[in-house]
Amino acid sequence: MSIQLEKKNMFLNSFCQMPEVGLANQFQDEKFFLLLRAHPVTQLFWIFNTVALIIIVFISELFVGQFINPLQLFYFRLFAFCFTFSYALINFTSWFFNVGLISNFRVLDLDFIPLNYRNITETKIFNVEDITSESKGPFASLFHYGDIYVQTAGAKGNIEFHNVPEPNKAVKIINSLVKENKD
Repeated sequence: MSIQLEKKNMFLNSFCQMPEVGLANQFQDEKFFLLLRAHPVTQLFWIFNTVALIIIVFISELFVGQFINPLQLFYFRLFAFCFTFSYALINFTSWFFNVGLISNFRVLDLDFIPLNYRNITETKIFNVEDITSESKGPFASLFHYGDIYVQTAGAKGNIEFHNVPEPNKAVKIINSLVKENKD
């Protein structure tokens, strides 16, 4: 590979170079060069909502606690915290498992919505025709994240990675792999 990558593989990282991942259908000599997730800044909305829900529960206890007995208050807390924990868990797992993987043989887009949906889109690296990165808005420019669109040769749809950090760097790495594979 013409671009040298240093190993950056942290558990919750959004832009992992040379990640240590394995797949059930992984080829024998396949090496993964990138693992991409949505930028953490794009996750702040649900994190703030989770904190707000916790604060609302404590504030509402001040008002509701005067009108209900302790057992009812316990069930109110239990329901509220279970709801809040479920909301946070679903959003976290959605972020954590929606990944893009780039290897020396293929480009994979793994989309996962907890409890009911899983979609895996893959294309061979030599089928990649065009790669485009796009950053929209002031936050994307400020925090260096954007979308990557991988156009393929074939009947399958394009592969899209949304809100990934350093999209230009990722495109450069994918282009290098495509060029190396076509030579």
